[in-house]
Amino acid sequence: DRLQPATSPATGGILLTLTGRGLTEGTEVFFGTERVRVESADETGESALVRCPEGEPGTVDVTVRNLNGTAVIEDGFSWYEDLMLDSVEPPLGRLDGGEVVRLVGIGLSANSQVYFGGLEADVVEAGLGRRSLRVQTPAGQTPGNVDVQVINPSGEFNLLNGFLYVDETEGGFAVHGMVPRRLPTDGGTPLYVAGQGFNDDTQVWVDDVRLNCVTESPQRLRCTTRPHPQGLASVVVTQGPVESDWPNALTF
Repeated sequence: DRLQPATSPATGGILLTLTGRGLTEGTEVFFGTERVRVESADETGESALVRCPEGEPGTVDVTVRNLNGTAVIEDGFSWYEDLMLDSVEPPLGRLDGGEVVRLVGIGLSANSQVYFGGLEADVVEAGLGRRSLRVQTPAGQTPGNVDVQVINPSGEFNLLNGFLYVDETEGGFAVHGMVPRRLPTDGGTPLYVAGQGFNDDTQVWVDDVRLNCVTESPQRLRCTTRPHPQGLASVVVTQGPVESDWPNALTF
């Protein structure tokens, strides 16, 4: 008739109580197409204990089969898992897309849908334990930061400003964005700045403290953060007398 409980973490391993009639010794139980272990059956045939296997987040039918016949509990069991996206590696890429990046977090199942600024990315491969996903970035609409969104049976998670599209064309001095936007307070973390017209005179300041930066190309700077108190921080990027202000752009 039913399972109690009817849900489990995706790691499985918990005992579930199956109730009904005619649950004799030799009863076979399947979650979807996977046979599960029956630990014991009540002498009355009205209940049995089954061991929940590991599974992908989502809902499956439960099939019970023995000499008395076959019964199906439609959508009878669901696996769940917390969903969280910590970072994208690398956190920036070309505006025309087509690059494979790695999403790092938890609950990143193979059936996830991933969006960069609302544009769907192709899922290439899921990592072990659903802790990573390799995806191919879609072409961006404009250079700068976009949110990265993951949707799957475990829920939805949105990493704000999680990826930075870089326009690789030449141009005058301009700043299009920076990543990551959330940083540890102890410093030493790479901060990437993207734009155009960068050179060795380009400087990056966080709350009036200058960062050490390397000009990787006229479109990319790689800086190293310094220790900063917890809270919001503003960024100013200068090149000679010209500056680009980004109030409260970072969170430490």
